[in-house]
Amino acid sequence: MKKIFKAIFLLGLVAFAACDDEESEKSTIPEKQTTPEKSTTSDPMANGPKTRSFDLNGAKFKMIKVEGGTFLMGAQSTDPSAPNYDPSAKENEGPVHSVTLSTYYIAEYETTCNIVRNAGINSGMGSESDKPIRNIYRPDVLKFVENLNALMHENGQLEDNEKFSLPTEAQWEYAARGGKYSHGYIYAGSNDYNEVAYCRENSDHYSFTKVGSFAPNELGLYDMSGNCFEMCLDEWGDYSKDSQVDPQGPAVVTDNTKWIMRSGSFYESAKSSRVTYRGGIDASTETNSFSLRLALVSVK
Repeated sequence: MKKIFKAIFLLGLVAFAACDDEESEKSTIPEKQTTPEKSTTSDPMANGPKTRSFDLNGAKFKMIKVEGGTFLMGAQSTDPSAPNYDPSAKENEGPVHSVTLSTYYIAEYETTCNIVRNAGINSGMGSESDKPIRNIYRPDVLKFVENLNALMHENGQLEDNEKFSLPTEAQWEYAARGGKYSHGYIYAGSNDYNEVAYCRENSDHYSFTKVGSFAPNELGLYDMSGNCFEMCLDEWGDYSKDSQVDPQGPAVVTDNTKWIMRSGSFYESAKSSRVTYRGGIDASTETNSFSLRLALVSVK
């Protein structure tokens, strides 16, 4: 009799445990279902593919995913023991500050001439498929981006909630650094400019070169140091020491007729090809060393 009672008691414990496990499993289901939704909502491009390829009437180009993250933007030359020390840093490269970015895409190469031409823009110099557009005014750059978005939405290569854009200065620097895969290099992909940058020290001082002629950085992006300056979305202004999330411009605009240029060029010294160097251009200026690189972002 005692054996029978003991068996019944043990069976009861097993049944209770099974019931408890089932309730526990049920209680976790909603959490598991909502996690991807939260991630998608807060960072819409987080679940996208590593690369995306586009074709504009035969002009093909690739965009590379830059996973969202937090980094220290800028550089300083005063304290070797503090973050982002660089003896070549200029005052306008600081203060060093924390920036958090959502996921976005950025072009593998500087924007080549044939892409601009196939978007219906005739200004600027060149028509090649392997060389960056140059000598193009900012108003024409913005018109190019507008046309590109319209064409790509029309032919179904872009979703309604995404668009091409110039990168913000923060997006540009994070990508040049290699994003979450950064090794902390001075130039985009190396501490030796000869490996990654076409600049005054290793160029003829008068002409750009084909895109992709030097080694890429950690993300597989080419020419983010040297070759041609690349136009950013931001107006010229000063950084803040405060942390920022997806900044769309400088903390303080100091010149709303001047726009941020990054990457350095064949005409400038290697110091201008550092990932933190900041240059500027007036909207009416055109020169053989100015170009652009596309970003692909979510529409918020």
